[in-house]
Amino acid sequence: MARILIVDDSASIRFQLKEMLVKLGQLPGEIFFAEDGRIAMEKFAEVQPEWVFMDISMPNQDGVATTEAMLAQQPELRVIVLTGLRREDPQSMRLIMQGAFAFLSKPLEMEDIRKVIKKLEEGLGGAGRIMGG
Repeated sequence: MARILIVDDSASIRFQLKEMLVKLGQLPGEIFFAEDGRIAMEKFAEVQPEWVFMDISMPNQDGVATTEAMLAQQPELRVIVLTGLRREDPQSMRLIMQGAFAFLSKPLEMEDIRKVIKKLEEGLGGAGRIMGG
């Protein structure tokens, strides 16, 4: 099981994603949360996650800056972007260029989460993989 950090300013999204991950076999004790990029960086240093589910638009520090900082420290980190933005949005494209593992469109769908988890566990995927809506 992987250590997972969920970063989203919406408590309901954090809860929903955790519930989906647990249903897909992830251990609840290995799932951590942050509501913005600054807190995410603190949690990142503390728990050293292997996978990060990252919202783009958040207060205090957005997901783009946070992803850049995390990948600079841990290049093998798998970042799965959570967004309501269009794939062609400049922030989304910037994350593709940085090497985001996957993109999930909001609202989150269980089947998309299942596909991403399978690829993460199998070591498949790669920079800029687009999934979901």
